[in-house]
This record gives sequence, structure tokens and C-alpha cells, in this order.
Amino acid sequence: MSSIKNSLKPVKVRSYLNRDFDAFKVDLLRHVRTYFPDKIQDFSEASVGGMLLDMPAYVGDVLSFYLDHQFKELSVDTAVETKNIQNLLTMAGVKIVGASPSIVDIKVTITVPSKLQSGVYQPEPTLLPKVSAGSSAVSSSGVIFEISEDLDFALRDSSNNLVASTEVLGRDASGNPTSYAVSRTITCMSGQSTSENFTVDSSFRQFRRISLTNSNVTEISRVSDTEGNRYYEVDTLAQDTVFSSIVNTGDDRDIVPYVLELLPAPYRFVSSMTLGSGITTLLFGSGDASTLDNDIIPDPSEVALPLFGKRQVARVAIDPQSILGSGTLGYAPVGTTLTVTYKYGGGVDHNIEAGAISEFERLSLKFPGGVETAAASRVRASASVTNPLPAAGGDSAPTIDDLKLKIPAARNAQNRIVSVPDLLARIYTIPSSFGRVYRAGVFPSSVDPAVTNLYVCSRDINDQIVVSPDTLKKNLRAYLNQFRLISDNIDILDARVLNYRITYAVTTEYDQNIRVVLQNINTRLRTLLATTNFQIGQPILMGDLHNIIINTTGVSSVMSVRIISMSGTVDGRSYADSSFNPNDLLKNNVLYCPPGSLFELKYPDYDIIGSAK
Repeated sequence: MSSIKNSLKPVKVRSYLNRDFDAFKVDLLRHVRTYFPDKIQDFSEASVGGMLLDMPAYVGDVLSFYLDHQFKELSVDTAVETKNIQNLLTMAGVKIVGASPSIVDIKVTITVPSKLQSGVYQPEPTLLPKVSAGSSAVSSSGVIFEISEDLDFALRDSSNNLVASTEVLGRDASGNPTSYAVSRTITCMSGQSTSENFTVDSSFRQFRRISLTNSNVTEISRVSDTEGNRYYEVDTLAQDTVFSSIVNTGDDRDIVPYVLELLPAPYRFVSSMTLGSGITTLLFGSGDASTLDNDIIPDPSEVALPLFGKRQVARVAIDPQSILGSGTLGYAPVGTTLTVTYKYGGGVDHNIEAGAISEFERLSLKFPGGVETAAASRVRASASVTNPLPAAGGDSAPTIDDLKLKIPAARNAQNRIVSVPDLLARIYTIPSSFGRVYRAGVFPSSVDPAVTNLYVCSRDINDQIVVSPDTLKKNLRAYLNQFRLISDNIDILDARVLNYRITYAVTTEYDQNIRVVLQNINTRLRTLLATTNFQIGQPILMGDLHNIIINTTGVSSVMSVRIISMSGTVDGRSYADSSFNPNDLLKNNVLYCPPGSLFELKYPDYDIIGSAK
């Protein structure tokens, strides 16, 4: 037999734990002394051999450092570079914001002469002005608060009464009013408004960026160009519609000031704030508005790259730049001037004390036509402003650690409606200018299992529960349609209000004042049964009523507790038209509420009736 010689080389021992200069140099020195003992014997610091060891050890040390550094920069918990932290926060869905503004309610008061109309004295209607949006008041510390919407002193409710509060200031010899102090309250936000112009050259550039000068931008009010195109702010450039508000002129404008409308936004942008500097950058789309593009994807002949000189082709290359050049991500401004109007400023020092606002920084009044200039000037000179309550909400820009804490919540958040809590969260967070839903309840439909019934109700200007107006329901339909799943069917219905009266009988201890004991019981029951404590479909626990009564000082025993349905008009008091039978709803000492209904103790001063022995 012929012997087979093993020609395989022995495996060299390698170490993958070397991470610094000294470890690399020791391993290299052991390697050369083992495999090249007859080449170089001097490896001192000043020798050529030492230099040949130092150079690869240095390179390995540097590469190891940057490898560790880059690996740490992949996690927001270990990243240290500001740019990388900002990118990680953006990918997690955390919005980087600057110092937040403060919110305050200011009270504007004017002096208006009286006028006799239909036998009743009232403020002169032609001298009730409208404070224009953009007017601002200033505090003693120099913080400016701006009015964001018009404040109309002539506004009247559905009963034709002035919404503004009036107070008689002067009377004539006969005791008739000669002048009134007319006041209205409006919510303002701190900060200053400004506008900047940006000249855009005629060269087309995808995803053009512009940066605003001032830091801590809190709101971008308007972006437009010289051609009259308005650019809308969106969450992502793929969002091609935005919500817009239109003044509601209907009879339900007291509850729903604005009508929600969905508008197309071919011209749009997204804004982002730079971490650290607080500078806001606007990013526009990639489409060219000079070319007509009606398709989601451009014409295939524009996407495919031309392959000249080939009769047989196995694959066709696609040019992705053609897709980016479409209008699917919005249009980029070209050869125009952009005007950006925005508000900036905020901080903890904007939380001023009550009464710190005493004068206007800028006041613009609009009077009805035909008003004498002298009379309008007197009303304008009488205008005063103050803040009855302190301002709140102002805060410094969140730190990097604060932003990192928001990552788990941002990752769990979703821009869609999947569960019932998602639906209720969207309903209760609709902007108040489109109508405020006081209570909402979600129940499955008894007719179609694929349909979800959404019951809603509202409150009027007197804090009474009323049927939600149709305008509010239309606003909800337009608002929720952008977030619901395509398979979800939601019917918006009116919640049924069930008014009731509670009667009870107790025995008191012999040394107690019966009237005082009953008064204490009524007060405690009124707090427990307040409408603010009830949701649609929430039952009344009779055990809680017994517990409240028996634990009142002076009560020795509870003889009876009854719930009585109230509807229609009783003793001049107006109740809801719906009624119920307490005996049918009472089970296991629990008064169950029918689906889509809400228990309301409308007149607690009259509908809590107690007796004692």
C-alpha cells in the first residue's frame, strides 16, 4: 500500500478577544516570534520591529473602538451622538418639540352705552365689536399672549340672548341704565407670531428643505407661495388629505363652532425640529407640479429604462427616480417665494400669575357698518383685559432623557382605530372647535353583528345634557373615517338620557337634628350621583346608595331607597322624554342601564327626597 502524506497545514491558534492596543501588540509579538524567529529579534520601542508591531496594533485598536462606538449608536439607550439620537427618536415615532407655550383665559371688557329696544334696555348692538384674531395682550413681565380666533361681543345664543356677560355701570335720574360693562372670556396662547420669506430658485429639486430662523416654533399657521398655492402640514408626505374648519352658521353653532371638512393636499410638507438647537426644518415633496400626473404610479414607459440594441431581454430595469418624481409624495416648490407664518416662544416663565395681564399689546376691533367714528373710539378706549386665573402649561424643552422615556408609548401608539378604547380616545380628542362630545358609548348592534353602534351626547352652554347636533355627527364621521379599519362599520346614534328621582327613608339617633342629617345625606348623594361620574351604559349600584346613607353621621338605619323615573314636564321642570321601569332594570341590587342610555340626576335640589324618623 502506498502511504498518503497529510499535506494539511496545522491550524493556528487565533484570539478574537483582542480589543485594545496592548492586547493586539502582545498577540502580534507572540505570532512573529513563533513563526518568524529567524527574521527579526529586536522588538523594542525604538526598533523597526517595534514599529511594525505598533502599526497594525494601532489600526486594530482604532477599528475596534469605532466598531464598538457604531454598535452603541444603534440603540437609543447607549447612543451619544446627537444626530444619531435624533434619528432613533424619529424612527420610534417620538416628536421632538421645543419649549411649550402657556395657556391662559383672558377676560376682555368694554364699556357700551345702553339702548331701549322693545321696551328693554340693553347694550347698543351697533357698538358691540369683534376682536380680530391676532390681537394680543401682554403681561407685566413682558410675556405676550395672542388671540387665535375672533371674539365677537355681539354673538347671541339660540334664545337670542347675548353670550357676553353684562353689568350696569351707570343709571340716569329715573334709574334706567345708561351704560353697560360687556365682558367675554377667551383662551389665549403665549408666544409671538412672525413671517419669513424664502426665495426658491427655478431648478427643480426633490425633497427641498428650508429652515426657520427662530427656535422653539410651536405652531406653523400658514405656508403659501407667490402663485397662491397653500402648503399644508401633514404627519408624513404620503398623507394627501388634511382636515379643515369652516365657520358654522347653523343654529347649533353654540355647540359646534366649526364644520369639519376634508381637503386634498397636493402641496404639503412635514416639519421636524433639530435636537439641541430647536431649529425647525420644513421638508417638501418630490413631485414636479409643472407636469400633469393623475396616476398613483407614472406611465410604465417613463419608469422602465430604455435598453437600446437588444432584441432579447430577460429582465427590464426600473428607474426608481421616476416614481419619486410623481405627485404621490406632494409637489416641491420651484421658482417661487414661500411665505411662512408661524408662532414661537415658550417656557416655564410664561406661566404668569393671576392678574398679571393688564393691557393690550395689539388690539384690532371691527365694528358693524354705519358706526360713528367718535362712538367707536370711545368703546375702543374703554377696552380692558385681565386674566382671572394664572396661566399654565408652559415648560422648558424636554431633555434627551425625557424624550427617550416616550419611546415605549410612541411605539405602542397607532394611527388607526382597532379596539374600543382606540375609538373612544379618537372621539374624546377631536378638536373642540368641531364640537365636544360629552359622553360616548360603544355597543354591538342587535340587528347586524358586523355593525358597531356609537352613542353620543353633548352639553349645551348651560352644562345641560342635550342631543348632539347633526353637524357634530357629520364632523365625527369625517374625522373617524380616516382612522377606522376598512371592514369596520360604525353607526353614530343619539344616546338616550334617563332622568330619575331618588327617595329614601331613614331612622336617626335620638340626639341628632333630623334636618341636618337629611341635609348631609342629600349632599353626599348629590356628589355620588353627579352626572360627571357616569358613562353611557353605567349602572347605579344600590349598595353604594345604602352605604352612603348608613355611613352618614346620625343615621341609625336605612328603611328604604327607591329610584323613580322622571320624564316630560313636572312642576315646571323639563325632563328628557325617555322613561324606564326601575323594576324591570333592577337585578341583584343593581339598577342596570339599557345599552346606549345614560342615567342623569338632572335636578338634584328637587329630586333627592328623604324622610326620617
